[in-house]
Amino acid sequence: MLHYTPEASYAALGQGVCWDIPSVKDHSETDRISKILDENKVGTRVLVQNAAYEIETIRANLRTARRLGVTHLVLTNLNQVRNVAKVWEVLIESELPPLFFSNDSDLLCAAGGNPVDQLIRRTLGKS
Repeated sequence: MLHYTPEASYAALGQGVCWDIPSVKDHSETDRISKILDENKVGTRVLVQNAAYEIETIRANLRTARRLGVTHLVLTNLNQVRNVAKVWEVLIESELPPLFFSNDSDLLCAAGGNPVDQLIRRTLGKS
């Protein structure tokens, strides 16, 4: 995993690199990061979002993600979500295909199975 560094060039690293981009504060910063991702041919861009956050915070993060050209969504901390309808809102509004969900912040411990099927089971109260 690489942490985003503005002055660095990563084009020679090839495929399979995960970049950890810190919270983006404004449009100029978003545009600069998006340009760097484009220059380095980063085609798959994943928003990793804590599902327990307030819906307005998630929506703001989704707006930023769109500016960055995000292609997929991962939702973490699903076990902390009290109202599962909020997760449906996020999926529908984002129009991003979910890669997986996790029940905590550990990305290595996905909750298992198809994320939409998992959400349907949770909505219907089945484990």
